[in-house]
Amino acid sequence: MDIKKEYERWLANATADADVAAELKTLDDAKIEDAFYRDLAFGTGGLRGVIGAGTNRMNIYTVAKASQGLADYLKKNFAEPSVAIGYDSRIKSDVFAKAAAEVATEVVDAVKASADKPVAETAAEVVKTAKKATCKTSTKKAAEAAVTTAKKAAEAATAVAAVATDAVKEVAEKPAVKAAADEAVKAVKEVAEKPAVKAAVEAADKAVKEVAEKPAVKAAAKAADEAVKTVVEAAKPVVEAAKPAVKGKNSRKKHSRK
Repeated sequence: MDIKKEYERWLANATADADVAAELKTLDDAKIEDAFYRDLAFGTGGLRGVIGAGTNRMNIYTVAKASQGLADYLKKNFAEPSVAIGYDSRIKSDVFAKAAAEVATEVVDAVKASADKPVAETAAEVVKTAKKATCKTSTKKAAEAAVTTAKKAAEAATAVAAVATDAVKEVAEKPAVKAAADEAVKAVKEVAEKPAVKAAVEAADKAVKEVAEKPAVKAAAKAADEAVKTVVEAAKPVVEAAKPAVKGKNSRKKHSRK
């Protein structure tokens, strides 16, 4: 890192925090080097250090940078990321909480930016959010497990079908089975092609046609059609005459139910 260039960049652009802007103008070379020779490192207690101006200090810019990294990670690794941000009694804790919330809301969907609330209230929100996330995760896991089970069942069924198909093919391809099938087909063809069989089939067809074409058979069929028509026509008056009687019977039935 070019310490002098980084200092000049901050001097020109870090104007959002009046305290940082004022301090930058008072730094001598030694203080500039200590404030800008590295980025503020994470320790066992998280991101912490001396409050002041520079990349090696706690200020709204270093907090925003860390918050950006966390928000990018959440968005990349979770379908519906959310965060809860609060502050405590430490110096500028509320200012840093708001800086973190401003960055997070631009990156993380459905962010719970509670930077205006003290840590006790925010803790309650964290618990509530965690419970909700757990429910979603449980449902998601159950759905994923069901899908996995269904996939495995489908794969097993496919495997069984493949084995069965292979077994059928294997049996069908055996020389003895093929020979038996070929012999059966050959035998059927030979019987069908025999002159006596062909002659019998042709004779049967001819006999049926001859019988159907005989004048007596045709006359009998015609007479049967005529007889059916005559019966239908003769029945019509009887049906018409019976209609009033049926109607009257139905009327009496209705009357008796009243």
